[in-house]
Amino acid sequence: MTATQSNPDPAIASRLDPGTTGAGSLSRIASAMRLPIYTSTPGLDRDPERERFAVCRATHQRLMREDTKYRRRCNSYAAGIVCIAVVPVVFLGGGALGILLSVISISAVVVGPIFLALRQQKFMNQRIGDELQRQAA
Repeated sequence: MTATQSNPDPAIASRLDPGTTGAGSLSRIASAMRLPIYTSTPGLDRDPERERFAVCRATHQRLMREDTKYRRRCNSYAAGIVCIAVVPVVFLGGGALGILLSVISISAVVVGPIFLALRQQKFMNQRIGDELQRQAA
């Protein structure tokens, strides 16, 4: 470090250190923000950290094969993303109403998939967690 640089806060330094990236740091960031990611699946903490993704993926694949409601929900999520993605974003003319409608349609295209993805991940975490807890019992 040069004389003009100060020592960074340890919390910030750990985020900037390339050696700390990966599932562990992603999990810490997501839990601080309360984002549903696969590492927050209940029951997944019983497995070693390096095997958790494989366990989660295998359970998801088994549920897709065996559970009709789970498969239907995952397929409707995919269809919802496609529908939102193909919503035409057009400038709907001049004036305040046209600009307002354009902003609303652009917002729906941006916010819609994020909302659907977070909702779907929360659902998957719950169902996969229930399945893992059922297997453990």
